[in-house]
Amino acid sequence: ARFRAELANVVATAVSHLFAPDIQFDALDFSERVLVPLIVFRNHLFYDPLESGNTFSINVAKVEKEIQRMAMPGQTVQVITGLQSLLEHERISIALTRSTRSDTVHESKGGRYQATSNLYIDSKALFQELRESSDYLASGLISASPVLSHTYFPDFTGDGDELKDPSGKKGSAKWAMGTRVLPVYVFSLMDELRPLLFDTRHPYAVSKEAVMAVQTGDDIA
Repeated sequence: ARFRAELANVVATAVSHLFAPDIQFDALDFSERVLVPLIVFRNHLFYDPLESGNTFSINVAKVEKEIQRMAMPGQTVQVITGLQSLLEHERISIALTRSTRSDTVHESKGGRYQATSNLYIDSKALFQELRESSDYLASGLISASPVLSHTYFPDFTGDGDELKDPSGKKGSAKWAMGTRVLPVYVFSLMDELRPLLFDTRHPYAVSKEAVMAVQTGDDIA
């Protein structure tokens, strides 16, 4: 029985070392076009992160340059930006609230233990919440430009700020074949007195489907 157990362990170890590495790497992205909607959600009017000239400006040109550098040969990269009020996007605001957690830390100060509660954002939970919103947010930015609309929505028949399919149904136009959408969400928050980080440690979070970053009132102070 012991021999069989040890043999099974050896086989399992061999399988994990010989075969698992072959399937743990992601397939290369051969999309013809990569669309990067850089969307800023803010709950204040103190500054615009997309405008240059302030401490918290986002260098969009540099972001696009870095993405171009990482693109596959023949891929075209398009970065579009948008500034949104968090108060006007109930779905996004609720998603952020649902993903906020509290972590209690016990520290020794002056010979006494004190319990301090720190808020943080659960990145996995927020990614899950935002997954259903990425398409409609990106299409909303694209619809403002007829050129982009026809590029990324070949059956575009929109008017104003709505995208429609050929039947006239709003919000149902399909992405062009070969298009990958990789949204970047920036949350600019002014009502946080302490740093609000992702998973208690990072001002950013990354997944296969999106990128998130956060600015807080602590940074501004």
